[in-house]
Amino acid sequence: MLIKLNKIIVYLLIFLATTSAFSQVKINEYSCANVSGTGAFVDAFGNTPDWFELYNPSTFSRNISGFYLSNDVREIGKWQLPVGTIIPPQGFLVIYASGKDTVIQGANVQYHANFELTQTKPDLIIVANNSGVIVDSVTIRKHQHNHAWGRVPNGSTAWRVFAKDASGNATATPGATNGGVKAFIDYLPTPKFDVNGGFFQGPLQLNLSYATNSLLTLLQPQIYYTGAGYFDGADPSAAGTTKKRLFDLAFPFPIPIDSTTVIRAFLDTSTISGLPNSYLPSFVETKTFFINNTKVFTSNGLPINTDVNMSVISLSYDTLSVGSFPGASTGVANKYMLSLEYFDKSKNLKLKSIGAASAPSTDDALPNSLGGINFFAEDEYGYNYTNNLSIFNDPNFPTSNRENQTYITLRAAGSDKFPLQFTPTSFPSHIRDAVAHTYALKNELNVDASRYQPCVLFLNGKYWGVYEIRERFDEEYVSHYYNTKKENIQLLIKDGALQGYNLNQATKDWGYLYQLVTTNNMSNDTLYNKVDSLLDVSSLIDLVLYTNFLANGEFPSKAAWFRVVDTSGIKVKWRYHLNDLDDILGLNKNPSTFPNINPDLTYCQHEFIYGNASDSSLAHLKIFKSLMANQRFKSKYVNRYSYLQTTSFKCQSFSQYITTFQNTLKNQMIQHCYRWGTNDTIWNLCVDTMKYWVNQRCNNLTDDIKNCYNVTGPYRFCVEVEPEGSGALELNDVPFYTENTVNYFGNVNFTAVARPGENYYFDHWEPKDFSLSASQAKTDSINWFFQNISCLKAVFKLKEAYLLTGDPSVPTGFSPNGDGNNDVLNVYGTLKASDLKLEIYNRWGEKLFATTDKSKGWDGTYNGAEVPVGVYAYIYRVSIEGKIIQKSGSVTLIR
Repeated sequence: MLIKLNKIIVYLLIFLATTSAFSQVKINEYSCANVSGTGAFVDAFGNTPDWFELYNPSTFSRNISGFYLSNDVREIGKWQLPVGTIIPPQGFLVIYASGKDTVIQGANVQYHANFELTQTKPDLIIVANNSGVIVDSVTIRKHQHNHAWGRVPNGSTAWRVFAKDASGNATATPGATNGGVKAFIDYLPTPKFDVNGGFFQGPLQLNLSYATNSLLTLLQPQIYYTGAGYFDGADPSAAGTTKKRLFDLAFPFPIPIDSTTVIRAFLDTSTISGLPNSYLPSFVETKTFFINNTKVFTSNGLPINTDVNMSVISLSYDTLSVGSFPGASTGVANKYMLSLEYFDKSKNLKLKSIGAASAPSTDDALPNSLGGINFFAEDEYGYNYTNNLSIFNDPNFPTSNRENQTYITLRAAGSDKFPLQFTPTSFPSHIRDAVAHTYALKNELNVDASRYQPCVLFLNGKYWGVYEIRERFDEEYVSHYYNTKKENIQLLIKDGALQGYNLNQATKDWGYLYQLVTTNNMSNDTLYNKVDSLLDVSSLIDLVLYTNFLANGEFPSKAAWFRVVDTSGIKVKWRYHLNDLDDILGLNKNPSTFPNINPDLTYCQHEFIYGNASDSSLAHLKIFKSLMANQRFKSKYVNRYSYLQTTSFKCQSFSQYITTFQNTLKNQMIQHCYRWGTNDTIWNLCVDTMKYWVNQRCNNLTDDIKNCYNVTGPYRFCVEVEPEGSGALELNDVPFYTENTVNYFGNVNFTAVARPGENYYFDHWEPKDFSLSASQAKTDSINWFFQNISCLKAVFKLKEAYLLTGDPSVPTGFSPNGDGNNDVLNVYGTLKASDLKLEIYNRWGEKLFATTDKSKGWDGTYNGAEVPVGVYAYIYRVSIEGKIIQKSGSVTLIR
């Protein structure tokens, strides 16, 4: 099969080559590096998408109506050109690979394909005729920002790079001839390092080199670098950057490295006078060298080794060209290149990425002394299109199998950063947001949240402290965890403004739901069912409960929510994601928002204050208050509260989880505190203060819910499953598999559902201290009004032997006494058996019973008479899915 597949690939490549040579339409130029800013080409939407150009080399017009365009050989017919698409003689047609799937009519028609291009995969550009026959194709070659590849001259076989002119403007020629502008053969080779970056115990010597050929020898390219105390972190290829030329006698060679540094190098010929500059400067290579970062501090008189004991990120950016951190003042990413290297806890390099960055928020932004960034891989630079790394794999915290993320968010804990937010009344812990998100994931609350991985950040080779890598909530997040395409996602995030994916339709659909809930009486079950079909009410309940428990001073202004809709309808109803939980658990720096931010704040304070919001994007608590008019919703809310109060919201559980963070970070926080001018004793005090607040909070929860929602109790409720292991009793959406006692509040509706195991069926309920009708007792799903102490047992029965799955077996005994229990001897586990033979013998070898029908067993008789109590032998032979199972043994008959 592999040989045949390889032949097909060879034939396909030959075919592509021949069709390209003789086709009448050619791919003439393309750019996957159309970066916003000077020199970019802007479309009618004001964006700078990838583009490619088709060329008609003939002397007559070419009608290419119905031709197909694609970026994937497995899907040649991905996008079809509309009727009336004509390329004039020796003319050009520009296609924007924007993914917008539209044609903008007018004086200057714009064609927007339904796909984008990724140069670092690399993608293909494919043109096929109306019959699906490929007429030309190109495998995209890497290029740098605002560069393009094109045929020179038009339609020829020679491809050249169009770069930027002296003013920084792109020299690409979409829609025009490729002649008359400077074009380059290729990029120079990227420099090679004879020592890989990483962690070293002492100084080292570094050599740089490059692969050469006869032409490069003639051009005499030079290696330039920054680092080793000389403009550390600066991009050596950036305009205006002063850098070292490797063989300049003014600088030593090999490069001595005796302290942690970032070396960034590239190859260039621009300074060699009198020689043709036919090659462009190379791509930049970046490596970080960590030299003996072990420090010893004294804590309580004991020496502590604070060598980096967690993952490390080295981030490099050009302070010379940028001046300050990209996007720091506006929160909007400047399209400027940064380098990121990720080392795991074992100090192995796991990721090298080149991208751009912005500040996550105004209170968490570099170049403040301790701030954060959103780093995103940027295909337009020609290095990589995603961060291909499984980051969240620390067993101390919720893990994820996710391996690709465009964004890597590095946070310095926002408003909870330590020590910069410390005041006599504010005790930042550096962990609040991460604790809240991951605790929700760990306890499987019905809200989405962002995973967390602690790390140490080095910025341009300098130690910058303990940071957190956080999972970004965006369309990639939803696409991964809900197994859907990005175009199916409606995403809304409220953080000063609505933002997200499919924003217009999402806003319209959310507005409809808001009006439905807030302008109607939700005590009407028909209307409530409609809302329930659109909104994941369990997600809203957990959001409100968790928000109130944490005393989140920024809710609901920082809520985030989404849904998934495709052609088949709603796949995922509107549900919530936790967002911005810095100011919680007693930190709240803006107490004017609430009358009380102490641990005894009322559990319904949020809805009293925000329950009448008129803005639909702030109205989550108004929606909640409207739904509380429905008894089903109120009962669901109170019952969920009852369960969480004795599980996830227990003081001991939450405090222990905070201690897990404290123990994970404590060694590295010694160096972090030293770096920022304080000591770890104060940090530990701040964390302990947060745990004290949690413990005080739990003490107020029971009376609080009773006062808010007119419920009684709590009362003991016992559940039981009979026989144990036969199934589950699902009480108010919580499954119980064994006997258990839980506390619930009264004056609410209860729901119980019997969930039989694979080999059992539900038989009946056995209530205690309350009654069920005869029909209810036999129904596997029941509802009743809970008022006080009571119990409920779910009774399951084993299915007939021939309906069971599992390994075939015969019981050690049976009792054919007519009581309806274990009266017949069968071979168990034969549901999938295609053939069976069972034989029973007495002690003298006389055959008493035989059958080939798996539904018919031995009833303990022979020739119509009962056989005596005793031990009998059996032999069975079973065929299950082609496997023959044969066994013999003995069974005891009792009556």
